[in-house]
Amino acid sequence: MMLRRKATIGVLFFYLSKPKVIDIITSTTPMIFISASSFLQFRFNTTTNANHSSSSSYIPIEKLVGERCKSGTLKLDEALDLFKCLLQTRHLTSPIPFNHLLNAIAKLNPPQSQSHSHSQSHHHKTLVFSLFKTMNSAGIQPNIYTFSILINCYCQLGRVDLGFCVLGYILRHGFEPDSVTLNTLLKGLFMVGKTTKALNLFHAILDNGCLCDQVTFVVVINGLCKTTNADTALKLLRELQKRNLKPNLQGYNAIIDTLCKENRLQDALHLYQEMTKTQGIIPSVVTYSSLIDGLCKIGYHKGAKYVFQDMLDKGIKPNVITYTILIDALCKEKRADEAFQILDLMRQKGVKATAATYNALIYGLCISGQREEATQFFSDIITQGFSPNVQTYNILVDALCKDGMAKEGSELLELMSETDIMPNTVTYNALIDGYCLRGQIEEAIRVFNSMLGRGLKPNVITFSSFIDGYCKAKRVDEAVLLFQDMNDIGLTPDVVTWSILIDGLCKAGRVEVAQQLFEDMQNCGQNPDIITYASLIDGLCCNGCLSEAMKLVHKMESTGLKANVVIYSIIVDNMCKAGKLNEAMELFRGLSTKDLQLDTRTYNIMINGFCNKGMLSDAESLFAEMEEKGFAPDNWTFNIIIQGFLKKNDTHKAVEFFKVMDERGFSGDATTASMVTDFLLVNESNHECIGIFREFFLK
Repeated sequence: MMLRRKATIGVLFFYLSKPKVIDIITSTTPMIFISASSFLQFRFNTTTNANHSSSSSYIPIEKLVGERCKSGTLKLDEALDLFKCLLQTRHLTSPIPFNHLLNAIAKLNPPQSQSHSHSQSHHHKTLVFSLFKTMNSAGIQPNIYTFSILINCYCQLGRVDLGFCVLGYILRHGFEPDSVTLNTLLKGLFMVGKTTKALNLFHAILDNGCLCDQVTFVVVINGLCKTTNADTALKLLRELQKRNLKPNLQGYNAIIDTLCKENRLQDALHLYQEMTKTQGIIPSVVTYSSLIDGLCKIGYHKGAKYVFQDMLDKGIKPNVITYTILIDALCKEKRADEAFQILDLMRQKGVKATAATYNALIYGLCISGQREEATQFFSDIITQGFSPNVQTYNILVDALCKDGMAKEGSELLELMSETDIMPNTVTYNALIDGYCLRGQIEEAIRVFNSMLGRGLKPNVITFSSFIDGYCKAKRVDEAVLLFQDMNDIGLTPDVVTWSILIDGLCKAGRVEVAQQLFEDMQNCGQNPDIITYASLIDGLCCNGCLSEAMKLVHKMESTGLKANVVIYSIIVDNMCKAGKLNEAMELFRGLSTKDLQLDTRTYNIMINGFCNKGMLSDAESLFAEMEEKGFAPDNWTFNIIIQGFLKKNDTHKAVEFFKVMDERGFSGDATTASMVTDFLLVNESNHECIGIFREFFLK
């Protein structure tokens, strides 16, 4: 049986990778020497030296290593100290404690404050190879678990080919690979995107009836979910069922989660029913969390609440991920008050919030216009011992910058550096955008240079912010040059970048250049979106090209993009300005047949058109219709209609609207005030109206 298994794995190994016959373990593994200074003095209350075994406080080094590796608090320096002590223990020949340490070191994560965390993690894994050679040289014979750790390190480094070379070493030196070994290789193949090879290996394992367990099924199903889609994973699940192999809870969870991420909630719920009713598998907190997340993402919060309650009824306790999903969904819906109620419930249940939980709450407050409350909450949780991460700071920096407080955002960036949280490209982009929005281009350039000084590379968002800033500052030529620079350094503008520059050119009156850029955009394979079309349509309209704008609307709709109420409002407004009131009204009336929801702004445009033409009865009728349909008039509505009546010297009507405007808390703008002043100068006899106007403007 053993020979058959070895032969099978050997065939699979050479079939999949055909490696050179080399001894990768002893000749090609990267060597990292550990200096004596790395091994700091070993300090524990217990004695670890084998020569002091008579001490009453003595704990065998093997036991100590096991306990420390399981603790989850082991650091690299301590792990290296323990490794040295193992080597100094003369009687020790078992590889087991060494395996514990190698595995723990491979899993070590660098502190979040380190800017080169990826390279640090890489170092930990390559260090494992060096330590392996050290133990091997000391006469400690590795076992199959040792080799599985090495394979896992290679796979984590993206070198699954070297992982297969280790498998070759295993086979040539008389070891028998187990399911852990092959599961690690399968996972490695999926990690580097070699899905077909992973499936070939898996089917070969199945067909030869060896080394396959429930973990194998989960690895393959999870790998398919991450590299392809839920349908591929479902197909495999059905194939396993035909072979009378039943995937476990983790396998079902992986597919349910992927279906939810693909917004296929009906399919996810059907699979959930199959798992629980047909297969009799009890769902876990992971199952429920996936369903709740999927329901929240499609906006079905009532369904998410029902699933959450069902989870509680079945005695399954929500974990921090479940609570964070609910909090995040509520915050994105600008329902921060309800999200904080969930946080209170979490705390009552003894569930500790994570950075993701707090970040969601801070973001929710910021997008709800409660930035000051977000800042206060940030201070409160830091006082309670919370350590913010770079995402926490990014949310606050972005909120400050969007509120026109880029200077305060810069101060927060300095605080990040003081607390060893390294700002990233997202942080700098938020600051650059904040300064650009305020027209402080030079300050934005200073931040940009600081970003480069930290070794961070600008991206498309960085350049888009600068281009937008230059356009808003009416420095369009510099925006065009910057756009060209993007291409020169290998950055491909996205639809946002193109749209910003097209809009800037249109506002500068350079519509022909904008039209050419619009064509170039499509020739480069970038499809315009609704914002791109709206910018160019507005530019054409404002520059007297109404017929071309209408042609562009038809072209847009022919591509499958549906013009929204913003685009039609632009057309209606410019028709009114061109004196085409009948055409504008016809288009206005036709919007409801296009399933477009009218709004206050659309009504204002049409009312303004009537007022400018002196068609005040039509304007008044539209005002009444607007209120009947539930669209509340705003400050602009009252000002344009009052101005219309003042132009016609219909002061009584103007006064009527003044009274309503005053009752609703609105006020006259500069144009209205100027017109009233002119009226007062030439109409001293109209005492009633004069009294009302004076009372209104002298409040």
